[in-house]
Amino acid sequence: MLLAFGVLACGSGSGGGGGFGTGGGGFGNASASGGSGAAGGQPATGGTSPSGGSGGGGGAGPACAPGMPSAFQAAPSPLSVPAPRCGASFDATAKASGPLRWFVSDLDGDHYPDLVAHKDDCDATVGTTHWDRYPGGAAGLAAAPTAFTVPAARCSVSFDAPARSTGPLEYGLLDFSGDGLTDLVVVQDDCDGAVGTARWDLYSSSASGFVAVPSTLALPAARCGVSFDAFARASGALEYALLDLTADHVPDLVVYQDDCDPTVGQTHWDVYAGSAAGFAASPSAYGLPAARCATEWDSLAKASGALGYSLLDVTGDQRPDLLVTKDDCDAAIGQSHWDVYAGNAAGFVAAPNGYSLPAMRCSVEWSTVGKSAGAVYYALVDASCDGLPDLVVTRDDCDANVGKTHWDAYAGSASGLAAQPSAFGLPAPRCGAAFDAPGKANGALHYGLFAWTNTDHLSLLVTSDDCDPSVGSTHWDYYPAK
Repeated sequence: MLLAFGVLACGSGSGGGGGFGTGGGGFGNASASGGSGAAGGQPATGGTSPSGGSGGGGGAGPACAPGMPSAFQAAPSPLSVPAPRCGASFDATAKASGPLRWFVSDLDGDHYPDLVAHKDDCDATVGTTHWDRYPGGAAGLAAAPTAFTVPAARCSVSFDAPARSTGPLEYGLLDFSGDGLTDLVVVQDDCDGAVGTARWDLYSSSASGFVAVPSTLALPAARCGVSFDAFARASGALEYALLDLTADHVPDLVVYQDDCDPTVGQTHWDVYAGSAAGFAASPSAYGLPAARCATEWDSLAKASGALGYSLLDVTGDQRPDLLVTKDDCDAAIGQSHWDVYAGNAAGFVAAPNGYSLPAMRCSVEWSTVGKSAGAVYYALVDASCDGLPDLVVTRDDCDANVGKTHWDAYAGSASGLAAQPSAFGLPAPRCGAAFDAPGKANGALHYGLFAWTNTDHLSLLVTSDDCDPSVGSTHWDYYPAK
């Protein structure tokens, strides 16, 4: 289910794609509460930006038993959260502003999420010498934190956030070794001109923290006057991102648009293979299909214009496939089927296979991989834990029961989505709010999809409830899928 590599960023944003989310959406088996997307076995990223998303590493992925659950548990199980500190309760899985800032991620690789406080206005050592990590377990989060060491400040900047994309130092969290532990990677340093031009600096991690002295990750030479001094670039003369196109759980650096080489984005992408030592000095060509509807493949995803497409693993082989969800030159796309250009070691296949779709609902086409506005809300998530996306309808203006008593789940296979849905039972509404979306981060109830451990299917996690002040102060409410 690995798609695109992103970095861990603080915030309660709207999750990304399995393991690592592409700009076009994705699926997986966990998501940060308060977001509206699905995410992967380790908490997910929100795209190809170092500040977008709420999760990090890759690793082995889910271990839950395949099969579509029939419902979320009717009554929640409490998961303990630490006592408030510096006047702030832990009422979300991430917070990027205020006196206390934190995120949730499995930093020790035990397949339970940890809550990590990375800045505390009441304790200046947090973010300068260490982060405070509250280890997760079956009953929730530990009451007391353990110190997770961070390196000394660089270029007068402390590591007091999980990611930074502006200023004299830019960095993020990324599992570069594929071991399921998240590393700290510095991609730009105004005090060291070699960082971002010749190399990135990697602080590997263990259960106790990051190492004090970084190792180096080699970078290719600059292209078209642009150095690789960021995790991703989506505008300008050169556009690139980190994706795992080799299915080895290590990110590759993929150039998909180059103003100095018009063949990039037309006939191929350039892939600098990743390894523990960094990226290859020279790229390999990754083949692209011919343009469609006068549109080239010069971005990772398009959601507007004549052609809409995303990167998504719909074949279950851990490689991204090119999924066309809208084509103004073919009205059947988004109505009866999507087109899938399967990815392999050499590129995407030249001719697509049809990926069957259910009939439209409430006159809404399936023209994107997710929708959270309009008459029908839906998302692609791996609800059945088989490594393939399922289409889950969470709201339908033409069926008032959807989002109140149940969601409709269309099981996915390598050839497409089931024609008929199965009902996925919901808990009763809380505090006047129904569970009619994959996640909500505003209003009286805050919740999202989350797998508390990698043996769980996607489940509902409530982190704040205006009608129950104990939620977010003493515990979170967890509704396991069953």
